Amino acid sequence: MKLIGPVGVLGTADEAMYGARQIAMCGGRGIAISSRPDVLRPFVSEGRWVADCPTCAAGISVHRDWTVARCMNCGGIYASIDWPDAFDLIEMLLAPRPVRLQNWTDEIPDMLKAENVRLGLLMKEAL
Repeated sequence: MKLIGPVGVLGTADEAMYGARQIAMCGGRGIAISSRPDVLRPFVSEGRWVADCPTCAAGISVHRDWTVARCMNCGGIYASIDWPDAFDLIEMLLAPRPVRLQNWTDEIPDMLKAENVRLGLLMKEAL
C-alpha cells in the first residue's frame, strides 16, 4: 500500500498487532469484541484507507493485505471488505498529491486523472 493504513495510523506492524491493539483499546473500556457480518467499503481520507463502522460510525483504519478490519471504538471485527477493483491505480493517482488532497470515495480513475491535471501534477505513467 502506498497510502496509510493501520501501520501508519495505529503503529501496528502486522495483523497480529492490529488485533492486540483492538483488545487493549476495547478491553480496557469493557467493550466486547465480536465478528460482524456487514460489508465494509473502504475510501481514502487525507491519505488514509478507512471505512465507516456500520455499528458505531467510527472510522476504521483498513489494510488491503489483512484479512479483517477492526473497529477500535465498538469492538467490531469485519471480515468482508469490498476493495475497489482499481485499488492500485487509485493509489498511484493519489500518491503524488499533498496529503490533504489524497481523498477518494467512488470516483472513477479518469476523474482522478482529470483532477491531477487541474492540480498541475505530472502523471506520465497514468495518462
